Amino acid sequence: HLARLEKTKRPGTVVDRRYRLSTFVEAYGDSLAAAITPAAVEDWVLSTDMQPSRPARRRAVNALFAFAVRRGYLKENPVARVEKIASRSPDEVAVFSPGEAEAVLRAAQTLEPSLVPFFAVGIFAGLRPQNELRRLDWSNVNLEPGGKIKVVRSTSKTARTRYVPISENLRAWLRAVPMAERDGAVPYSRRAFRRVVEAARVDGKGRPVEFEVEAGKVVYKKASKPRPVKWSADIMRHTFCTYRQALIKNIHQLCEEAGNTPHVARAHYLEPRESEAEVKEFWSIGPKPTKKASKA
Repeated sequence: HLARLEKTKRPGTVVDRRYRLSTFVEAYGDSLAAAITPAAVEDWVLSTDMQPSRPARRRAVNALFAFAVRRGYLKENPVARVEKIASRSPDEVAVFSPGEAEAVLRAAQTLEPSLVPFFAVGIFAGLRPQNELRRLDWSNVNLEPGGKIKVVRSTSKTARTRYVPISENLRAWLRAVPMAERDGAVPYSRRAFRRVVEAARVDGKGRPVEFEVEAGKVVYKKASKPRPVKWSADIMRHTFCTYRQALIKNIHQLCEEAGNTPHVARAHYLEPRESEAEVKEFWSIGPKPTKKASKA
C-alpha cells in the first residue's frame, strides 16, 4: 500500500500515512487482515488521546483496507462500518509573537545558517511546511522588487499554482543568502530544524535571548526568566496568516495568497488579536548583517 502511495501521492502524504499506520501495525501486526473487525479498528482509532489525530487515523486505515479490497485481498473493508469522526478546529491557533519569531530566526542564523531561508519563508510567506516549503526551489523565488514566490501545482495542497508576495523584510532575509547558495531546493534537515527550535529562547519580556556556542554547546547570555519558544504544527503558517490579515484586512486576498478556503480563514484569522504595534514589529524583523551577506 505504501509503495503504491509513493508512486501516486505527495511525499508529505506518504510520510503521514507511514507514521499513522506504523501504530496500527504495532497493535494488530500479528493478526490476519481478514480477521480485523470494525470494533478493532474503532478501538485503535480512539486509543489516542489526541483528538485531532483520530480522523487522520481513520482515513489512513480506511485507505489501507480499501486498497486491499481493490486488489482482491479482502472482500470487505471493515472501516466502512466505523463511524466517521469529524475534525474539530481549535478555538484559537498557535501564533508566534514578534519576539518569538525573531528568536527562531536568530537561532537559525547562529546555529544553522543554511536553514534561514526555510524558517524565513515559513514565517513571512506561510508556505505549508510538509510539501510546499520542503520542496520549494530557488527558481520559484523572485527577489526582484515586487517579485513573488511561486507555489507550483505539484507541491500545492490545492493542486493549483499560486503566488505569494515577498515582504520587504523577507526579501532582506533571502538576499542575505549568498548567491552561490540560491540554487536548487531550499535546504532542510530535520536534525538541524530541531536544533534551532530547541535553542530559541525569549526572556521575561518576550524578547529574543542571545546565545553563543561554546565547545558545541549553546550558552545563553544573562536574561530575565528565559523560556523556550513553544512549537506546534503549522505555527509558522498560522503566524504568517494572522499577521498578514492584520496588515491587509482582506480575507479574500489572504485566501488567494495562502491557498486557504474562506471558511478556514474566517475561523482562524478574521478576528484581530495583535495590536498595530505588534504587526509593525513583526513585519520589520530583519536579518543581522553577516560576513557572507550578499547585496545582490
